[in-house]
Amino acid sequence: MVIRIISGVVGAVILLGLLMLPQPIPPILVILAGLFAAYEFIVLTRAEWGFVVGGLLLSGLLPALVIAMINLDMGDFATGYLVWTLTTIAVTGMQLVLALPLISGVRRGRPVSVNWTVLWGLPLLIAVPFLLLVYFSLGGPVSAGMLIAVLALAWAADTGAFVCGKLFGKRKLIPKVSPGKTWEGYIGGCFAVSSVLFVVALLALSYHSFVFIPRVFFHASVGATALYSLALGFVLGTAALIGDLAFSAVKRARGVKESGTFLPGHGGILDRIDGLVFVVCWYFLLSVIL
Repeated sequence: MVIRIISGVVGAVILLGLLMLPQPIPPILVILAGLFAAYEFIVLTRAEWGFVVGGLLLSGLLPALVIAMINLDMGDFATGYLVWTLTTIAVTGMQLVLALPLISGVRRGRPVSVNWTVLWGLPLLIAVPFLLLVYFSLGGPVSAGMLIAVLALAWAADTGAFVCGKLFGKRKLIPKVSPGKTWEGYIGGCFAVSSVLFVVALLALSYHSFVFIPRVFFHASVGATALYSLALGFVLGTAALIGDLAFSAVKRARGVKESGTFLPGHGGILDRIDGLVFVVCWYFLLSVIL
């Protein structure tokens, strides 16, 4: 536990420092992390190469389609905004369609085929989330603020769940998928996300940076901001949990505890971004629809 906390804090400080470097270093670093995560995912699943190639092709096609749909000139703002919203909903919906069977399959003792896992997992669990992270890493301080906010929310979910689970965890969540996950940890993670979201909203409003928070926070009172943060914190905390469980299901299906040994006390890259890949997509969705 001590090694995990120390390496986590050191890693977070180093990462935040790297993200503040001049352009184009931040997006390049995000792309490299995405490529390494894809490599770990391929090694973890050990799927047939035909499905791996198919997953890599979809990893290029799906993000390209998302970019094309979002940037398509519809002639007026309302139509373009509708396409943007529907595209975001479709992507997050497909993530759920993939993740829930992965979790349910391991829980019932009938894991989803690794071939189908890598075919759809590479584009939906790696490519699209990292596309959004690259998008957030581009530009000026507002984009950097959005990226740091998303990372902070994902870290809060993971840290809150870990600490509360260790201190208060008694009721197991889905032990066949993730033996260490508890209901107490899940609730603690959600409250941690709510707290971070509350601070992010206050800072964004104080500096008039409305870009990287949902519009429900605009001109809201402190009390209303707290209530919105609590509600959305549980949404994002649930997203982080689903992502964590989805990757845990893949690891359980392959009979391994960690995706790699890249980070001391933390495992591989996938072990650190399992919640993030859902949080970034769901946070982007909330920012679009609310």
